[in-house]
Amino acid sequence: MNPLTCVLALLAATTVTGPVLVAAFSLGLYGWPAVLLAIALGLFAAAALARPIEAEIKRQDPAWDEVRDRPRPVPVRHSDPKAGQAFDLRRDWRR
Repeated sequence: MNPLTCVLALLAATTVTGPVLVAAFSLGLYGWPAVLLAIALGLFAAAALARPIEAEIKRQDPAWDEVRDRPRPVPVRHSDPKAGQAFDLRRDWRR
């Protein structure tokens, strides 16, 4: 998950949760069910809206490059002589 998706998910959750809480409190619904309903709607909005908004932002950005955005594999250097061997319970287990 990209950092942009995380930020957009937080914004979407806040944007939905706040007005739902204000509406519930304005209607006189004070209590945990109203708060839990608002949080559930905020989580749903975060899950449903963050990725499409991120895709739209990236689509409209002329400087964004999809190949550059992909994660690159990190080369692994083995300095341990046993790195290529499989784990052996009798040899590797500490007693």
